[in-house]
Amino acid sequence: MELSANSWTDFFRNPVIFSGFWGWFIAQCMKVALGIVRERRFNFKWFVGSGGMPSSHASLVMAMSTAVGIRVGFISPLYAVAAIFAFI
Repeated sequence: MELSANSWTDFFRNPVIFSGFWGWFIAQCMKVALGIVRERRFNFKWFVGSGGMPSSHASLVMAMSTAVGIRVGFISPLYAVAAIFAFI
């Protein structure tokens, strides 16, 4: 199946994906800021590397599951699946 330009536009305008991206981005920026304060130096690895706190993966997953709940309702089966995967 070929994706059209419209498909890519829809993908990037999806509020759940948008929320997940911003959750990840904010956590990564916080990780860099805390590293600079703690070690008084900048290390680019903090921005692109994994591990450490705050967890950017956990931020992404929780932002997406919360966005699903807001979009379709917190009592929907889709939110239940998103929440269970987020807790795992």
